[in-house]
Amino acid sequence: MNTKRDTVKFAILVLITMFNIANADELRFNDGRILTGKILDQEGEYVKFSLGRTGTITTEFNKSEIKDIVVKPLPPEEPKKEKPVIVEQEKLSRPAEIALPKKETSYSESPKKIVKKAPEPKIVNDPAYILYIPGGLSNQKRYLLVIALSPSADAQSMIDVWKQTADKHKWIIMASKKFQNGISVAPILGELASAVPKLYGKYPVSKTKVIASGFSGGAMGSHMFACMYPDLIKAVVINTGMINENYISQKSKYPRNKLAVFIASASDFRYNEMKRDRKFLEDLGWKTKWTEFGGGHMIAPASKYEEAAAWLDENL
Repeated sequence: MNTKRDTVKFAILVLITMFNIANADELRFNDGRILTGKILDQEGEYVKFSLGRTGTITTEFNKSEIKDIVVKPLPPEEPKKEKPVIVEQEKLSRPAEIALPKKETSYSESPKKIVKKAPEPKIVNDPAYILYIPGGLSNQKRYLLVIALSPSADAQSMIDVWKQTADKHKWIIMASKKFQNGISVAPILGELASAVPKLYGKYPVSKTKVIASGFSGGAMGSHMFACMYPDLIKAVVINTGMINENYISQKSKYPRNKLAVFIASASDFRYNEMKRDRKFLEDLGWKTKWTEFGGGHMIAPASKYEEAAAWLDENL
């Protein structure tokens, strides 16, 4: 009786295993995207998901982005072709030989090294921001966090601006999906400031190296961020933007002794205001770096962000 019961259990286990191998999870998003892979975890606000049949790339999605989850069969893999075994005619005609014992060798083979694959780059999509985590980070270390602001809530453009520098310096980028010109930005900056401590337990983010960066109105927002949350923001990277006049008039309340990189263009209409802002901050004990590019009021080349990062790495 026990043998039959064990046989039935084994058959059920085989069927379950075959079902898991032969099927995949299909995520259908609100924006029409469809991704196929396997769901690793869906507790809490996020769905942890591995892409493709082999699951070599793992990412997370907020549940609010997902319209539906469908289980569907994977296409069968092509069978591997076995190589034919060729036996020489001469060996077939020989009589069987008596195998002699092998001589012991005086050396031993060195053990094979186990090479651990470095973590791949990762993108986390949150309703409020995009988080870019470069590959090769160690959970034993903590890395600088850039909070990036666009004047048009274009988070992806800020990821694109910082990606090359982030990959080289191992910086984590949080780009806002909500910050933009023409609205009250103080609540959005407050939401971002509150989101940062929630990253500490999940990702290797430094608690002491958080900077704000932005282009145009996003640069003005970065100055505001440093003024509103001086205990959080240690430095700013300003791409063709200025300090709001309201903050210039409150010099006695403005934070002191931080770092600022000004990425300016001589043909930009904010050029003179940026020079004014540099002197304003230096009078308050800020250490600053000034660098220029051609082109006017536009996002600077990636090389200028690399220059800013190299300077900040030396001074933070």
